[in-house]
Amino acid sequence: MTEFLAGDPLLAAKFAVPVQAPGLVRRQRLMNRITRGTQGPLTLITGAAGVGKTSLAASWARSRAATAPVVWLTPDEDDTPGLFWAYVVEGLRRGGVLADAALGKPVCADDVDRSLLVRLAAACERLPGPVVLVLDGLDKVRGKGVYPGLRFFAEHAGPALRLVVISREDPALPLHRYRAEGRVHEIREQDLAFTRREAALLLQGRGRPPDDHVVDLLLEHTEGWAAGLRLCALAMARSEDPAGFTHSFTASEQAVSDYLLTEVLATQPAPFRDLLLRTGILRRVHPELAAVLTGRTDAERILQDLVRSHAFVEPLDGTRWYRFHPLFAEVLRAHLRSRQPELEPLLHRRAARWYAARGLTAEAVDEAAAGGDWRYAAGQAVQHLMVGPLLAGSGASRSAETLSRMPGALYLIHTRRCRRSYAATSSSEFTAFRH
Repeated sequence: MTEFLAGDPLLAAKFAVPVQAPGLVRRQRLMNRITRGTQGPLTLITGAAGVGKTSLAASWARSRAATAPVVWLTPDEDDTPGLFWAYVVEGLRRGGVLADAALGKPVCADDVDRSLLVRLAAACERLPGPVVLVLDGLDKVRGKGVYPGLRFFAEHAGPALRLVVISREDPALPLHRYRAEGRVHEIREQDLAFTRREAALLLQGRGRPPDDHVVDLLLEHTEGWAAGLRLCALAMARSEDPAGFTHSFTASEQAVSDYLLTEVLATQPAPFRDLLLRTGILRRVHPELAAVLTGRTDAERILQDLVRSHAFVEPLDGTRWYRFHPLFAEVLRAHLRSRQPELEPLLHRRAARWYAARGLTAEAVDEAAAGGDWRYAAGQAVQHLMVGPLLAGSGASRSAETLSRMPGALYLIHTRRCRRSYAATSSSEFTAFRH
């Protein structure tokens, strides 16, 4: 091991390509994308926790021929700029890429001397052939001091250096310019979602070939999320009735819940966690509604930050609305109920008033019902002449299904009121038509 600064050693484990998990599905379509990406200077692999970023890149790295060097580095959240670049230099040396270069090393943990970056870039310019440097989990480096140096290095190291960045969020690099110049190949979260064939192979690898219906249901539950599928596969392997497990599966499955709470919710700052818990009760969330439920004026910025950090929150195209991954939303609801069971009904009732004030009656009825405020739900239905839902009965529409659950006495009272209101409105409209 090489010593650094005050005598701390550089850890060999940070240079190791991660070991492949048993039952790993070889995703050749994505490995081919990495191969194409590494023909250019930068390949960016981004996505939420557990979408398979590292597994994919490690599988690709292990499949490479020995004549094409791949240098792997896994930074830590405690890495300062000086320590980060010490690891980069040492990784390239251990990979045999710059074994003979007299580069020196950083002398200050909190910063890196620009002259070191110049020497490093100049040495890479003279490389006889391509070398791939993989930075796995760059987002874990909390300080932003690493990125100016990384930008300089990437832009001056010459065509032989091929950088692969794996991250839960976009790195602080001028990606808009790189895209315009064709300098970056991106593999995004939606690309990493398991296809139906890949999901079937994953489940089959657990020893019990699933039927098509089971695969479809699990894909619906997980939306192709790799960790969710793997955890489901493990649970199904222990189940005596895989098909029954699939039908009854919810995010309360302990392994899924623990993963999302630990890897996603717990990693967020306190204001972000509070917003997630308070808005996770909704099918979709608007920034203004999030502000009402949290009392925060920066709710829209938080939602945007959650999207950027791939925290299982995504915008709905062409709108200001957002949605949560269904499994994550279910975990959030269960967590809120266990911690503050009295809060969920109150949040639903607040949401109902927000919807009603904007003329979104069906949504107001649904939220009021979810909050147990049946009088308000029925009152909205009568006030806005929702005759169909009240009279059509269960199954006719989502609102009909909601109102059919109304306590019996209230249902009868408000059905009669709705009939009278409808009759009165129809009569007045007929009179107006005659005149």
